[in-house]
Amino acid sequence: MSRPSIPKKVVSALLYSHACGYALRALARLASEGEGQLIGAKELSQREGIPAPFVTKILHDLVRHKFVRSVKGPGGGFQLAKTTREISLYEVVDAVDGLEEMEH
Repeated sequence: MSRPSIPKKVVSALLYSHACGYALRALARLASEGEGQLIGAKELSQREGIPAPFVTKILHDLVRHKFVRSVKGPGGGFQLAKTTREISLYEVVDAVDGLEEMEH
């Protein structure tokens, strides 16, 4: 007997918040840019379809948790501060949503 499939929106709602989903998308985009490449918040917002205010907040949270590095000035932007192998889903969800909040 086969189980009915669960829509992706329902699964993501159960696992993490929209903010965390945006953070994961931002990290994935930064990873796809290649090592050492910078991407600006505005460009990231446009490419990923994430509202600009969310991108700014999320990127600053990711910098604070040392997943992302920011480079200021002309030609600046954001890049991964760790290799993709050093970043776990668990750590990102904990940093953005706080796992203790999800336990309640």
